[in-house]
Amino acid sequence: MTGIRRIATAWLAGAALSLQLPGPALADWRADIGTFRIGVVSPDGQRAVPGMELVRDAFSKALGMPVEVFVARDFPALVDAQASGRIEYAVYSALAYAAAARLCDCVEPIAAPVGQDGATGTRSILVLRQGLPAGVVPQVAIAAAQTDLAGPAAFLATGPGVPEIRRRIVENMEAAEALFVSGEVDGIIGWLATGPDGDQERSGTAARLESLGRQPSAHTIAWRGPVLAYGPHTVRRSLDPQARKALAGLLAGMAATKPDVLEALSPLHPGGFRAVGPIDYATASEALEAVLKTE
Repeated sequence: MTGIRRIATAWLAGAALSLQLPGPALADWRADIGTFRIGVVSPDGQRAVPGMELVRDAFSKALGMPVEVFVARDFPALVDAQASGRIEYAVYSALAYAAAARLCDCVEPIAAPVGQDGATGTRSILVLRQGLPAGVVPQVAIAAAQTDLAGPAAFLATGPGVPEIRRRIVENMEAAEALFVSGEVDGIIGWLATGPDGDQERSGTAARLESLGRQPSAHTIAWRGPVLAYGPHTVRRSLDPQARKALAGLLAGMAATKPDVLEALSPLHPGGFRAVGPIDYATASEALEAVLKTE
């Protein structure tokens, strides 16, 4: 069972976390909080995450108070920490945020990272080779992780206008790409980066296939899934407006003034931050609901 499913299953089964409901902020919010705590998930399960001292110092200066960084082993642990009030700020994936927001009304997104190329999210795609005979149900390679994280598989099961396919589950994206390039399967589930100007057609899986020697004219995109925004940086709803303003200013100017902090805080998407709200993660919530229906 994935971390996202563990979050939802535990809460839906009635396993209650010790929630602290939002209340009126004290006049001296810094004294009320004491130490501002930021939560991140370790990419490899280890407690040490590179660059966190830079992050701590930058947030401390912006807020004018002591800051600590809490490194969670996984997203369920991060949700637990923020919902119970042990941390004020958390960095989620889109789907982890959807689970947290579904299960606790104490979490609110304030910003999301932007890619170096201006991308703000991704879109799942179904790529099929050209020239498939009419009426043939294509065999499509799908990486195992894609069937388990409320991504392509969820929308393939419920989304509108999805072609009928025969699934071949493989270990990872590299294996799926190899099968498609060699002609052993008719298609592949992949992704494209998206941004304010639409899909970046030469990104993601399209770029990977071209690098492996497959010409774009040899295949077609038969289906495009909804856009999933990059995961948000969130705060507890009870956080004082002055603290929110300080955080928003820090994140908005980070690309220009603190690129080293940005690289540590958002290594996969180091193009800066944009303001977001709950509506930006409606698609992630729909994907999560689709996965829960399969449980």
